Order: sequence, then structure tokens, then C-alpha cells
Amino acid sequence: MPSNHRLAGQSGVIWTDLAGETFLVRHGGTGPQVHDHIVLRLSGRWPLPTIQRFEVERGTLLSMVAQGSGIPLLGAASGLLPAADVVFLPFVDEPEPIVFSAVWLPQNRSASLQNLLSLAAEITRP
Repeated sequence: MPSNHRLAGQSGVIWTDLAGETFLVRHGGTGPQVHDHIVLRLSGRWPLPTIQRFEVERGTLLSMVAQGSGIPLLGAASGLLPAADVVFLPFVDEPEPIVFSAVWLPQNRSASLQNLLSLAAEITRP
């Protein structure tokens, strides 16, 4: 969320804190699953959340957050990368981790893939 958001100084958030917020969701990638997750967690809450969908990359999405356009749901890895005027907060009341999976060709030895796999291994360590 933007660093000047009313919840930015907290150590974490609960879903009811976010009722009535504007959520930013990407059209592609995990966007449809994120959309459904927001609807699931905030169903029956008042005021209703607003969900806006965009065809943007992560960097653009974080710029939109910094400008106060709304808040996204991002994986834990996103908090490892610097983003000016953006605060990353965990959910305190998320009942279970959201499963993430990746598929790649075994012949792919690109540096980007190796970095992704290293990051995924680091995040999954207890």
C-alpha cells in the first residue's frame, strides 16, 4: 500500500481492515486468481471493495500504488525488491498460504530462471 495509507504503520493487516479499499489487479498472470481471492475474503463485508483490473507490469502497478490509486495483493517475493513510497504488509488472518507453482523446460538454464528458483527456495524455507 502507499506509504501514506492509514494502515501503513501497522505490522500487518486483517481482511476486515481492507473492506471498502480499491484493489489493483492485473488482467494477466495470477490476476484472475487474485481477483477471486479478494472476492472470497471480503464477501459479505461492508463497504464493498472496488476491484480495478489493468494490463500493466509489476513496476507500473507499484507506481500506481505509490500514487495512491489502490492496493494490490502480491506474493512475499515482491517485498524483497525496493519500491519507493510503497509499504508491504502481511495478512495476519490469512487462513493458509496461497499456493504458487511454476513450470519450465528442464533445458532452460537462463539466469532469470535460476534467480526465480533461488528466490522461491529462499521463501519456502521455514
